[in-house]
Amino acid sequence: MLRAISRTYRSLLKRPAFFLAVVFTLMLGIGANSAIFSVIDAVLLKPLPYPDGDRLMAIFESNPRKKVPRGMVAPVRVEEWNRMNKTFTGIAGAYTENVAETSGSLPEMLVCARVSPRFFSVLATLPLIGRNFTPEENLANGPNAAVLSERLWRRRFASDPQVIGKQLMIGRTGYPIIGVVPDSVQFPAVNVDFWIPYKLPDVVMRNREARFDITVGRLRDGVKPEAAQADLGAVQGQLALQFPATDQNWTAVVEPLKEQSIGGVRRSLWILFGAVSLVLLIACANVACLLLAQANRREREIAVRFSLGARRSQVIRELLLEAFCLAIPGALLGLGLSIVGASLFRRAASLLPRAEEIRLDWRIVLFTLSLSILTTILFGLIPAARATRREVAGMLAQGSRTQVGGRHAIERFLVSAQIALAIVLLVGSGLLIRTLSSLGQVSLGFKSEHVLAFQISASWGEVGNRPRVAQRMNRTLDVVRTIPGVQATAITIGLPGGGEQFQQQFQITGRDSDSQGEKMFADMETVTPDYFRLLGIPMLAGHVCELTLDPKAPSYALVSNSVAQRFFTGRSPIGEHIQVGSARSEIIGVVGDVRKYGYAQDSKPTIYWCQLPSYCPGPQYLLSTTGDPMRLAEAVREKIRSIEPGRAVYEVKRLSDYVASSLTARQFQMMLLTSFAATALLLAAIGLYGVTSFLVSQRTREIGLRVALGAQPSQIFAQVFRQGAIMTGSGIVAGLATAAILSTWIKSLLFGVAPVDPLTFAAVPLLLAAVAAVALWSPAHRATRVDPIVALRQE
Repeated sequence: MLRAISRTYRSLLKRPAFFLAVVFTLMLGIGANSAIFSVIDAVLLKPLPYPDGDRLMAIFESNPRKKVPRGMVAPVRVEEWNRMNKTFTGIAGAYTENVAETSGSLPEMLVCARVSPRFFSVLATLPLIGRNFTPEENLANGPNAAVLSERLWRRRFASDPQVIGKQLMIGRTGYPIIGVVPDSVQFPAVNVDFWIPYKLPDVVMRNREARFDITVGRLRDGVKPEAAQADLGAVQGQLALQFPATDQNWTAVVEPLKEQSIGGVRRSLWILFGAVSLVLLIACANVACLLLAQANRREREIAVRFSLGARRSQVIRELLLEAFCLAIPGALLGLGLSIVGASLFRRAASLLPRAEEIRLDWRIVLFTLSLSILTTILFGLIPAARATRREVAGMLAQGSRTQVGGRHAIERFLVSAQIALAIVLLVGSGLLIRTLSSLGQVSLGFKSEHVLAFQISASWGEVGNRPRVAQRMNRTLDVVRTIPGVQATAITIGLPGGGEQFQQQFQITGRDSDSQGEKMFADMETVTPDYFRLLGIPMLAGHVCELTLDPKAPSYALVSNSVAQRFFTGRSPIGEHIQVGSARSEIIGVVGDVRKYGYAQDSKPTIYWCQLPSYCPGPQYLLSTTGDPMRLAEAVREKIRSIEPGRAVYEVKRLSDYVASSLTARQFQMMLLTSFAATALLLAAIGLYGVTSFLVSQRTREIGLRVALGAQPSQIFAQVFRQGAIMTGSGIVAGLATAAILSTWIKSLLFGVAPVDPLTFAAVPLLLAAVAAVALWSPAHRATRVDPIVALRQE
């Protein structure tokens, strides 16, 4: 076998152009597929990195009447569910906050997860060193303790095994380090630096409206998620009867934690995998064409071998061995390409869940090897069967005296198939390009240029003294306003231009919305007065409020234009009163609509509470500047350090960069699909050129005879070009029909563009026709230069 392989490679190296073309084509097809499969495997196929991770369930509270499909859970309810359910071994909750850790020379912002009892036992994760929390440490008056993430342990403590017993300082409180857990623990968020028991006071643990826990449960052996859903639904039904004021109309939602962590990328990833699979099919068709051409050139040799007694199985085995010898270097180079691709995907951690798990492992190697075997069979078997037909000897006996123009239907079909598949990818890419173009023309309703955004570390425990929190925020605004180059300052809870939607129900005083058959919902924002001037949001009616620190002062609100038009039809909302829960405010102004959630989301009805958000200790601070806002980043840090040396300033960024990041995922999808489409277009052009050149070489005697009989070069050129145009045209028609059907699959990725977009469906065939014309010109021109004397002497 080794001798046969060595002989095959020596034969291939004598045809370097053919050898390199096949290997390069396979490298592109196999490498791109393996790279995308590494993402599919890490994100969609691998189980969660916890013991029996398929038994971990994400649990939410849901209230369809209040438009809360999946909300966080109140800690008291976590404990009740844990006590009353029959399908979970344990249920635990957690929430995160950004805190300033002060044990170092400067405060450092760390992400702290405060967790309920049973947290690590539910995840079933053992620490790398040390231990997890004891029951005593989970008590409200128990000792403090902290468990580090492996990432923080490596970065801050250089993986020192003696870290156990050292302390983290949060404010003036020390938390002894008791253990380190692996980076696979990514709950309740992927960027948690350390975990501590949350030790909530009784007043919070009794508050049934305090919904802030991200909740996870572990199913008992043999229990299905559907059974757990029914069980918790029944439990919540009992609680609704017991506590109708707070629990009525609320239910529990149970879904696998893996599904919740994947988010909305499943469909996008399968679309990309489908696209790259089309590239592989094009590569296979291209290589099949090259092998068919080689097999046709070897027909005389094969016929001689048959006449000397060779069996067909022997010849097919030898031709398939040649295909395998071509596939091996293609697979190895493709594997290298997939390593590079996987590395690029890992860098896109902000775009993909579980991106840090994307790497080359035995699954990817096995997939690549399987893909290589499959492609070898696909592109090697047809040429081998075609070349070893028994009638080839008789055909060769008269081959030099017959025209071959009617043969090679398989090659023509494969070229047309390549063009059709390339059309599908080009249409998909074109639709995404058109989507980004449409998004770029959308007005967000506010300006993001020359605006700096940042946050200051704070603890949720501070909101127990809201007047003090409000004073701290106001003092911060006063201090940063004195920085040279700062024009205006403001505070908001969420930055405009991104984030998740969250609407709340409200009432208009004096109007019974239920009796009118309409429940009123709007987004709620708490902002300071300069927010609108800073972002250039127009004031359409009324005026902004004045900032006050008096907790007894009247509450005022502004509404967006969509609120005014939808809920106050035919009259001015100025002077009306609105109420959310027990909070009641007078409407004093109407402002322009804003696309708060990025370019792809329409403006939502919004109510702006005009006050300092003392209920949220770590809001977003905004500064409008005269120049590049990042030039003031260090000045901001120095000012904050001068008044609050124990706090860390973090998430310092240009608002324009944050807004642009809302398009990053779409740009990433477009870049990948466009690269696949460009590769497909190149391969299709190469296939068209190769087959047309081969057909011209096969028809040299026929063309020479036609020239000798008086055919003009233009006639020869037109005939050859026409053959290529027929292959191209049939491929374009088939591709457009297929693209029209498949484009509905990417409808969720489009914005402002119909799945069957006329401009895209017109531009793509023109582009491919132009590329095909370039590919056909050279062999057609070469056909016009055939010397009839030389051609007729070939016999």
